[in-house]
Amino acid sequence: MDTVIDTPVIGKGDLLVCAGGGHWGAKGAIIAKEVGARAVIIDLNQHCPGSKIADAILAEKDMRETKIEGISLVIGEVTDVLANILRYEPVKWIIPTIPGGIAGKLTQKWLEIRELKITKSKFLVRRALIGLPKKVVLSQGSGTITSSYMPKGMWCKIPCSQPKICPVTGRKKVAPMHELLEFSLSEMVDHYKIFVSQDLGGVGAVSGAEVKEWLEYVEGLEPPYSLAVAISCECHANTALFEVEEIIS
Repeated sequence: MDTVIDTPVIGKGDLLVCAGGGHWGAKGAIIAKEVGARAVIIDLNQHCPGSKIADAILAEKDMRETKIEGISLVIGEVTDVLANILRYEPVKWIIPTIPGGIAGKLTQKWLEIRELKITKSKFLVRRALIGLPKKVVLSQGSGTITSSYMPKGMWCKIPCSQPKICPVTGRKKVAPMHELLEFSLSEMVDHYKIFVSQDLGGVGAVSGAEVKEWLEYVEGLEPPYSLAVAISCECHANTALFEVEEIIS
């Protein structure tokens, strides 16, 4: 699937989902409240910073019976709750704040419904690294890559407009991180998606419609196949890489 960039607009009545109720999730909820939008904050901790913004605190099991209004904190595992919301409610924006890359976790959760064998692939990681400059690779794991123009131990200036020359390191970006990823992934896996994060008034957000479109796309694929999914801004990215197969009984 091609990378699509949406216009970062949120209006009255739109639904914003904050995947995590920490500082950035709470900030996203405040942005929603200011424009009359609705927001769901998802976190396992009912005392997270987002709880101070919430009009109501709900258990995950109550979500389907409850009309989403105002600002709600849902206590539950982020990918479980988000997957359920996406199945029955149009989501304008998703603010991905949990560590480890929510795009990969959500894709895996969605595919588990088909009872497929989903394997995080070290082999695909090694192949993807061939196409990325070594100096932007912060870490690699079993099926994951974290890449950034910011070296380990250094922190971004907040807020930041992500100019071509980093205001902290002075390093020039040869290309936006999502373009580096596209170069690396486009001929390396059977299917890939890069969600380009947009600035939603000081927090990064990805299009809920685009996420839903991707999930429905992969749900219709016939295994075996390889896939990669990432969330990236101009400077940073988290990428997950999987092999998907039928379970042979």
